[in-house]
Amino acid sequence: MSAPLERDAPGPEISLRFITRDAEKLFNALAPDDQRRVARAIAQPPPRNRCELVTALAKERVFHFAVGESLRISFCQHPEGGNCIIHIGTHAEFDRFAKHYAGCNSTNVILLAESSIMAKTDTRPAAYGQQAVLEKIGEMFQLLGDGMREVIKETRDGLRSEIQSELLEPTRESLRKLERTVEDLTKKTSNEVAQIRGDSYKEVSQVAQRIDEAEKLCRDLASQTRNLQICLGQLEEGSKNALEKACNEIMDQMAHTAADLRGQMEAGLARLSDQHEAHRRKAEDQWQATSGRLEAAESRLHEAAQQSQQAECRLQAIESRLGAVDQHLAQVTVAAEAQRDALEKWQAHVTAQQAKLEDTLVSLVRQVSQVGESLAEARSRQAQSAADLAEQARLVAQLIAARNRSWGYRLRAWWDGIRRKVLGAWRGPAAQQSAPCSSNPKKP
Repeated sequence: MSAPLERDAPGPEISLRFITRDAEKLFNALAPDDQRRVARAIAQPPPRNRCELVTALAKERVFHFAVGESLRISFCQHPEGGNCIIHIGTHAEFDRFAKHYAGCNSTNVILLAESSIMAKTDTRPAAYGQQAVLEKIGEMFQLLGDGMREVIKETRDGLRSEIQSELLEPTRESLRKLERTVEDLTKKTSNEVAQIRGDSYKEVSQVAQRIDEAEKLCRDLASQTRNLQICLGQLEEGSKNALEKACNEIMDQMAHTAADLRGQMEAGLARLSDQHEAHRRKAEDQWQATSGRLEAAESRLHEAAQQSQQAECRLQAIESRLGAVDQHLAQVTVAAEAQRDALEKWQAHVTAQQAKLEDTLVSLVRQVSQVGESLAEARSRQAQSAADLAEQARLVAQLIAARNRSWGYRLRAWWDGIRRKVLGAWRGPAAQQSAPCSSNPKKP
């Protein structure tokens, strides 16, 4: 079953909040690439004017939008607000699903945020916005493919409608006019021939009727003559002459009447022959004119057929060009898919390298924190040692000051000075003897 579709009115963006468990199972059964495409489409659904309305199923308005070239996501309105995804798959799978669809059951519905679709969706932000860039590139390629398909379809339909409106429709209208003209001429000619034949037949029948009347009159006169001859044999000789005279007069009258009737009949036949000849010539002239019109119509039909063939050739050329454009679009789509797959692979590699870099940075941060803790501890120990040394110096200074103030220290210092002087005086001559060549001898 193929459900008929109709374009819905433009509206705001749709909000997908719920999903059935059956649709979740269908999503888990898809290939990994299809799962990523479906997850991206669900995360960023299209506006409502790009969704198509399916015929009412189980008293619900069911919509769907395409994901790639083969998949589509079908959803309906949920009583709690938002939309619920009821099917994810191909067109044929949805047709089979629609045969047994009985409505959205609330016990079979879960939140989309709690489903495995959102769990499998990578929500971690990529470095420097690479994920967003790749998604935008994929959306741009998809929109570009859809737009080019719509442009090619509209161009093809427009060219076909333009060819039909500019070439085929006028040609067909001319053919219809020519056919109507030929039919009218044929009917008119047949009517005129029938009328001529009817008039000729009518005149011939009138002449035949008059001939029949004359023959009947002659038969009546002949019967009367026989009766008179019979009567003449019975009458006397005197009345026989009178009767013969009357009979001769009657015979003369009959001959005159017959001659008049013969002249009228010959005149009528001549007039009828002239009329028939005139009608025949007129019919021949009309037939020749009709033949000329038919030849002109045939030539126009031939020209119209040639124009139709030229239009068909142009249409075939346009269709071949459109086919080439379709092939180029398919190649562009394949190249875009390959580029998108390459970008996805590159994104996966970049994501892996980023994860490794993040792990390395985490380890470095830990090491730096440990080194900082060690430095802080060493600084604290150094400060403690400096404080201890300062305390010891203070104590030594206090001791030195106290010793300087004591008399014993002063006496000892006086004694040490005297001893140094005595020893210097005793060591002076020995130093002079040991260094006689010295240029600067020390004074005793």
